[in-house]
Amino acid sequence: MYRLRFFDDYGSGWLWPGDDATRDAFDLGPIDALLPISSETRALADRLSAQHAASLNQDYPPDGCQWPQAERDAFNAQVESLYQRLWSELGTDFLLIDERMIL
Repeated sequence: MYRLRFFDDYGSGWLWPGDDATRDAFDLGPIDALLPISSETRALADRLSAQHAASLNQDYPPDGCQWPQAERDAFNAQVESLYQRLWSELGTDFLLIDERMIL
């Protein structure tokens, strides 16, 4: 079983190796493009990753997300949907470890 860490590093991707065996099989992260997921799920992941990157205060990154709470809630709900889709599509060969940061 491959171990995948689920989090986004501001536009880099959502899926990262979670152990040596996964790293050996798929390389260093992000490894989204190397995994058996649908084009629809891949497009959702890419869109959410780009949104997450846009949430960062470019003038002063330590400030983090500048979105109003309603926008954060909507984004977090979409990320939860992505997580569930990935869990379903990846199947029993993969263990998905949720390490996302809630906005």
